[in-house]
Amino acid sequence: MSSNVQTQINDLNAAVQALDSSLTQITGNTMSNYNQLSRIVSQQANIYNTLYYGDGDVSTRNLSVSANALITGNLVISNGNIGIGTVNPLAKLDISGNARITGNVMIGSGNLFMNHFGNLGLGTTNPLSTLDISGNARITGNVNVGTQLQIGNSNTIKDIRTGIVAGGASTGSVTFSPAMSSIPVIATTIQSSFTTQLFSINIFPVSTTGFSYSKTYLPTNGGAGGQAVGESFWYIAIST
Repeated sequence: MSSNVQTQINDLNAAVQALDSSLTQITGNTMSNYNQLSRIVSQQANIYNTLYYGDGDVSTRNLSVSANALITGNLVISNGNIGIGTVNPLAKLDISGNARITGNVMIGSGNLFMNHFGNLGLGTTNPLSTLDISGNARITGNVNVGTQLQIGNSNTIKDIRTGIVAGGASTGSVTFSPAMSSIPVIATTIQSSFTTQLFSINIFPVSTTGFSYSKTYLPTNGGAGGQAVGESFWYIAIST
């Protein structure tokens, strides 16, 4: 607590004691005594209406509380900023420590909204799942889907695996660990800058635990054809 705030509290306590003393000295029912009592009450009201905010800053605004108010830690109002647990609030609401909110939280006009069920909405004020995004989303990191991924209203993707087969023999296999939930659809692609010539990829057979492949050069544009040894390809496996 700052020295200015402590001084104000001491002055307030002294003023209350002076008011009690003044009241005991007023006897009788005269206009003079009535005027003296009004003046004392007015002086003490001015003291109560002068509040300290921040670290010694003085404001003449009134404090109005329509229900119970219980403050067990720091509550500071400075330059229009409210600080809880801090005497130097740097934003409209600056909380140093944990916060517990039992109702809804809305930022702006609803661009970020969290309801009391724990659902977070981006671009919507009515989030129907843990994360509900209305609009486009851009993710630059990994996405881990625990059970299933639903696209649109009905197309459900239960499992996705991706990978690269780097070089190696013209035939081989890829193993899924753990196994996929159902037999997937496999799509492959090559990058021409990484190949000596174009080649095709044959996938067979496919199961929930993996797939086998063979690579064959295409006999086009002067290509010799035959087994494609040392070539790489990318794959994506999707099960629904």
